[in-house]
Amino acid sequence: RPLRLRPRHAVAWIVLGWAMSLGALLAAPLVKASQARAWAVARTMAETGDFAVPRYNGQVRLKKPPLASWVQAGAMRFAGTTDRRVAGFASWGLGLLFALGPFLLGVALRRPFAGFLGSLLLVTCRSAVVWGASPEHDVPFAGAITVALACLARALRPGARTRTAWWAGLTCGAAVLVKGPFAPAFVLGTALVAGGARRAREGELPRPRLWGALALGTLLPAAAWLAVLLVRLDGVGPVFDEMRRQALGEAGAHVKAGAANLLYYAGMIPKWAMPWSVVLVPMLAVRASRRRRGDRAVAPLPPFAVRAVLVTFVVLTVVPAKQEHYLLPVLPAAFLLGACALEDAMRQRARAARWIPALLGALALGFLAERLLVARAVLPTDPGLWA
Repeated sequence: RPLRLRPRHAVAWIVLGWAMSLGALLAAPLVKASQARAWAVARTMAETGDFAVPRYNGQVRLKKPPLASWVQAGAMRFAGTTDRRVAGFASWGLGLLFALGPFLLGVALRRPFAGFLGSLLLVTCRSAVVWGASPEHDVPFAGAITVALACLARALRPGARTRTAWWAGLTCGAAVLVKGPFAPAFVLGTALVAGGARRAREGELPRPRLWGALALGTLLPAAAWLAVLLVRLDGVGPVFDEMRRQALGEAGAHVKAGAANLLYYAGMIPKWAMPWSVVLVPMLAVRASRRRRGDRAVAPLPPFAVRAVLVTFVVLTVVPAKQEHYLLPVLPAAFLLGACALEDAMRQRARAARWIPALLGALALGFLAERLLVARAVLPTDPGLWA
């Protein structure tokens, strides 16, 4: 049987794995303009003390909500410096929610060992190594989304307390304050699909109080910030204009044409889940094939995690604007599903319990060696180009 760890030991191992992404912070803290802009916004907050209205080069910048910038600016004030590495380290700290995401989901869905294994795979994949310490808001956003989904999974249990739904809503609202309106589409969309499945299975929907707490919790954080902007800027119309431009692709930016628009993330997700997609994609495909043939020895994957992956993937596919780092919210639940397949294989076959850890260890060592070689070849980017 797979090793059972105490929760605090599991968290310690995941944090240790997540620390490997700090190497990118030292090697190349800024590799594109969007990272420099995120750092500059936080630096301006720290220098001026104006945390309410994000600014870049003296101009109001409402393209991204300010929660991640608040944390970065607070870290700069605490450290007494506005160095770009402080912003990256603050994002890395928020990214712990992303790293712990599969584990939190696994605990909520009563698959804790699979969640632990999924988190270990996630923190050593290409996405974590490249974006883990980036000053951009994408990893903190994905972390907040995953925590909201974990709270939602608990809230949908029979007999769950309403406060769990409040936590799901508030963490979804925090995600809105990190990156905008995609968060409700991911979390509330999953809630609607899961609630519909429960009605089809049990003949009833979750209690109305759950939906009210989820909706109000999602709206309150953003509403509080918008109220401040209403006073400071005499209107909040520019915020919604920026949201629309970002979702639709500003002046056609980041919009893929034709079939690439539909197939973009089908290729990007395995790419950024490397090296583990080499193992997990074939294993999930074989598992699905056996399930279709009626093999009862293959247990179903957690339905909630499957729905979360599908809803997130559909939303990302429907939205015209597409970039590689937009896919981060789908990864924690996807890695949980892959880890469930690994855990089931290890439980069912003694031989698999021996060769799967060896294979994963070999892939991890090879991948980390390749990342170190690449990091040595990358020169730190001059922040003066964008600052």
